[in-house]
Amino acid sequence: MWYEKDFTIPLFCKKVKFDYDRETDTYTGKFCLNEEDKDKLMDKLENAHERSKEQQYIFFQQQGDSIRKLGEVVLNTTVVSDNHAEKQNIDSEKIYPESWMLEDNAELIGYYWTSPRYIESVTLFQDINEYGKIPYCYIVIYKNTEGKYYLCVKRTYFDDWDGPESL
Repeated sequence: MWYEKDFTIPLFCKKVKFDYDRETDTYTGKFCLNEEDKDKLMDKLENAHERSKEQQYIFFQQQGDSIRKLGEVVLNTTVVSDNHAEKQNIDSEKIYPESWMLEDNAELIGYYWTSPRYIESVTLFQDINEYGKIPYCYIVIYKNTEGKYYLCVKRTYFDDWDGPESL
């Protein structure tokens, strides 16, 4: 995934609810998906995660002065992590504090977080907030008990949220 300010919500998603705070530049959103679009989105996130793992390996091999030589492909990409291994044990109430984000008894299909790679004066991303923090997007894809698919995204700098509770 090339660098993006935050997780880009696909155009095919139907908005269910979206809360945006201009002051903090954070948002929380819930979107409805059909099964085909859910599969496309999962493929995109999985591919981005695999590329991110490869680039992370290269990145950590080049610490110090040589970090500037890494090039745009490694330095200016979004870091995408996946929490699939944990999804069987996740209590949906612990992921987001907003009660409307996840439904009880939902089947969790995907759980990811993204962030821009940030190195002061090196990476394309330089928009840290006033406290020196970068934004994270927490992404969940789930199927409710009625068989409908949803994408939920929370973008935050952790100023107003400590992240998902320990799972």
